[in-house]
Amino acid sequence: MTHLTAALLLAYFFTFVIKRYRRYVFLTSYISCKLLQIDFLYTTYMDNKQPANQPTTTTAIKPQPVLATLPFDLLHAVIAHIPDASSLAALSRTCRTLHQFVARQHGWQIFVQARFPSIYATLSPPEDVAAVAAVAADAKFWQRHAQELTLLSHNFDRRAFVAEVLDPDVLIQKPLRFYAARHTRGDWRGGAAAQGAHWRPAAPQYHRWAAAVQVKDGKQSVGYHPVLHAVGNTLGMGAGQDLLIRRRGGVKEKWWVYADAAHVAGKDDITAMQLFSDADSNGDEARALVGRANGTMSCIRLLTPDATAGGVGSVAVDMSLNTRGQQVRNASMLGDLVSSVLGNDLVALHRLPPEGGGGGGGKVMVDIASEITTWSTEDQPWSTQLLSPGLLAVGKSSEDPLAIYSITPTGLTLLRKYDASGCVGCQTSSVNPIAPFPDIRAKSDVFITGWYTGATLVHDLRSPDLHVAEFFDPIDNSKIYSLLPIGRERIIAGGARHSLLKVFDIRMPGGRAYSSPLHHPSFDANNSSDERTHGWATYLHSSTGNRYTPHRNTRNAVIRESPVYSLASGSPGGGEVLAGVEGGVWEFDFVGRKVGTGEKRAGRRNCVMYEFEKTRMWVQGREELMGRAGIMRATGALDGRWGPL
Repeated sequence: MTHLTAALLLAYFFTFVIKRYRRYVFLTSYISCKLLQIDFLYTTYMDNKQPANQPTTTTAIKPQPVLATLPFDLLHAVIAHIPDASSLAALSRTCRTLHQFVARQHGWQIFVQARFPSIYATLSPPEDVAAVAAVAADAKFWQRHAQELTLLSHNFDRRAFVAEVLDPDVLIQKPLRFYAARHTRGDWRGGAAAQGAHWRPAAPQYHRWAAAVQVKDGKQSVGYHPVLHAVGNTLGMGAGQDLLIRRRGGVKEKWWVYADAAHVAGKDDITAMQLFSDADSNGDEARALVGRANGTMSCIRLLTPDATAGGVGSVAVDMSLNTRGQQVRNASMLGDLVSSVLGNDLVALHRLPPEGGGGGGGKVMVDIASEITTWSTEDQPWSTQLLSPGLLAVGKSSEDPLAIYSITPTGLTLLRKYDASGCVGCQTSSVNPIAPFPDIRAKSDVFITGWYTGATLVHDLRSPDLHVAEFFDPIDNSKIYSLLPIGRERIIAGGARHSLLKVFDIRMPGGRAYSSPLHHPSFDANNSSDERTHGWATYLHSSTGNRYTPHRNTRNAVIRESPVYSLASGSPGGGEVLAGVEGGVWEFDFVGRKVGTGEKRAGRRNCVMYEFEKTRMWVQGREELMGRAGIMRATGALDGRWGPL
């Protein structure tokens, strides 16, 4: 037996022992090194053993074949089989060579790529040269993401999170009608002293930006419908006629509001918004596409200097898009393409000019490059989604509620239709949210859709089948209003009734690249009978204190249920998930960054949850219990915060 053969066999034995006894990885590494030393000593003894009648010869001492001397490609194979981050961290502490390979070279990157392949592709996209350079310059980039992704997988399995209703820390100036008028000279009732008397407003007064909208009479019968989008640490929030930006660094956050006094609630509300440049990568400036109910759509620059944090920010219009004066119902942006639904019957495609071309300052008007018009009231478009520079998905109410179009230089060409009877078993139905599905191949063949029947379907353009997977809540079958994929790990869906936020575990049978080591060993999700109902749902309504303010500067709040209109997350693994309901935005923290800091926030909420496998209800308790093992059930332990309702 040669030393190389022994090393290969022991390396295989080492990976097997790690997978079987992951908590003793340090001991197994030590034992494997000792076994290699024993093999070396035995081989040396046999080589030096000679007959007694022959003269003794001297044999050179060979280097000891230990695990650290294996080639990098073999170490790559070993690390790819390590099941969790704690085992890899223990391996890096066995010797300096392994620490150098794991911590300072490729170890953590190999782990993330092997255990979270769909999220790995979004962390360092090869086409983004700046992102690749930033990753290469940060020595602990992959280690941080490995730790966070494993923590998130553990918390999602245990349903561990902290919920909070956002209250933006922004002060805005009160309108003039709220000023206290003051008589400055003379007697206003007449007389000589009254001549030349005048009124003037008091000193400017400010109040906190409220979750409210205004119309001419100062009241609004319903709350606004939030439009959310997040890129990295920057969150964009369309709240009625106002646009808010939040920048986060650690547990600290800064807010800006961009409001126009000429805009009124209702007819000037933001109906579509997408950030295409965040403030972190572009200095103190974020860029966004904004569409409104009044028929305007434009690309704008939002200045976010620290000096104006907590107040009103300044905005500059780069270019405007021609909407023919029709209401912007939905918009999607990818590169230089913008697709939108205008009014009740028009799907439009705009091609933006190169940056800096054609002037600026909002004087550029971009005309519609291609369009699709539907003349039937039974064929109304609701949403569009650019899957790639060459593919456009359109959701509508129809007998064929989903259509895929090919984008060509001459216009839009129908590529494929999906009929309602084949997808959900109905003669007619509607599709509202459409979201591209993350793909490790950087392809656009797979996407997900939310249907009126409450089903969430996964479609693959390479397959002749209408859908390749289906997920549904066995308790609630209300319409799906919003979708948010978290890699290929989970799908988060917003329901139409009871303000339900649904989380589907979509790790297919045999496809669980990573499972929490603390998951209950008796439960094997890969062998479950129906993978379509793995998941849970939580309520965001009056039982948990969801309130909205019908108009600004009021002390009374109305309580009502609402659909979950929009979802967003700037974290690749879903560390923070934001859900927009009528008149407010909820934030779900699955990392627990603020737990244990002692910070008291009025927006914290305790949620009620049920799991799809069983109809039992659970309610959250104290935040300090987050992260601890709680009640054990068939699928593993719940988080320590959950207790029976």
